Amino acid sequence: MSTRLQYGELSIVVLRKHIKHMYLRLHPTTGVAQISAPMEMDIAVIQRFAESRLSWIRRHQQQIRTRNAAEPAAEPSPPSNAVLWGRRYPLNLQTDHGQAGVRLAAGQLKVCIPPRFRSSTLALRRLLDRFYAEQMQERSWPLIEKWERQLEVKLQRLFIRKMKSLWGSCNAAKSSIRLNLELAKRPPECLDYVILHELTHFFVPNHGPDFIARMDAQMPDWRALRKRLNQPLLSGELQPELPLGE
Repeated sequence: MSTRLQYGELSIVVLRKHIKHMYLRLHPTTGVAQISAPMEMDIAVIQRFAESRLSWIRRHQQQIRTRNAAEPAAEPSPPSNAVLWGRRYPLNLQTDHGQAGVRLAAGQLKVCIPPRFRSSTLALRRLLDRFYAEQMQERSWPLIEKWERQLEVKLQRLFIRKMKSLWGSCNAAKSSIRLNLELAKRPPECLDYVILHELTHFFVPNHGPDFIARMDAQMPDWRALRKRLNQPLLSGELQPELPLGE
């Protein structure tokens, strides 16, 4: 579960976790402030802690901004491969006048980039993001329909978004869920777990015993899937451990 504390221009993300102590960290490149706190800790305690650290946060955020401004922005090299549903595929870049897009064929992700975008790494990444979003829609709805029948619940809206701090979140009042676009890089069973997790929050708004019992009844191996979700990608690049929203 995540909330946000606002102090003028300063925003602090609060994440509830199954931990004993509270701690604060800043993202090393963006400077985003995040407090991790025990599940049952009173919000007033968290607010007092945040207020005691405002000067420290602002000082270090300014240091990060200064450092970023001093570093010249370099054009990133285009990737040579990409991960889809837990498998790594080589990227086959094709420059022609066809429709820009990505398709999986012959064990490759074939990317069509019009000539005017030939050297644009940004264009390539945007095409991959669009492809991931299409894949997420295609894979998510059959899983959603399965859990709708199983749980006797109805989802009204599904959102696929790039999310920096959550794998998924839900709005039970509006019968909607949001899924992180990055899930398209994880094995399909991880997507299944996240969807069940968020739909279960339609009945239980927290991660207490009732929530755990419902998850155990529907997906006995959900803990192993949660662990797998936060394992490194196949490239060896570490993926930060992200919580699931409520």
